[in-house]
Amino acid sequence: MKKTKEKYRAKSTKQKKRLAKNTKRFDSCSESEN
Repeated sequence: MKKTKEKYRAKSTKQKKRLAKNTKRFDSCSESEN
């Protein structure tokens, strides 16, 4: 169970990083549009 938890944590961290990247890209896109 502990291993699964660590795996899940790593997965969520990866998703958070990806989400932040997407948000950054989206912000820059909307900024250039304005």
